[in-house]
Amino acid sequence: MHWPVWNVLAGLSVSPPSWQSIDSRPLPPWYDQAKFGIFIHWGVFSVPSFGSEWFWYYWQKEKLKPYVEFMERNYPPGFTYADFAPMFSASFFDAAEWADVLSASGAKYIVLTSKHHEGNGLFNTPALDPLPKWSNPPKMERIGSRLA
Repeated sequence: MHWPVWNVLAGLSVSPPSWQSIDSRPLPPWYDQAKFGIFIHWGVFSVPSFGSEWFWYYWQKEKLKPYVEFMERNYPPGFTYADFAPMFSASFFDAAEWADVLSASGAKYIVLTSKHHEGNGLFNTPALDPLPKWSNPPKMERIGSRLA
């Protein structure tokens, strides 16, 4: 099964950040019939394997006790969120396996969040990375072509 891959994944188009711009693009006709899709959130926040994609926010901004205590128990003092980035290697990523599992699920579409609010992306581009020490795993460069 092949899922649609939009320009957003490849970063081929830029739209103005406005409701008018959003409203100018109707949903594709198949969307209302699809009924079941999967959204994948995978990134640097996956490294600590604690919480969700909001890990940084809950740990650093909200300072929620479970997140602060998790970091104190598992990482040295002074460890930062950016220190997780080199650990996100995608070394076990297998696009064919993902495609098999997703296809078997019955999903009619998938959306891979290629850039999260903390700024790190699943593909290399100078527009994404807020910190120089962040580097995207080389295997992720192929993700668009493997899922298309």
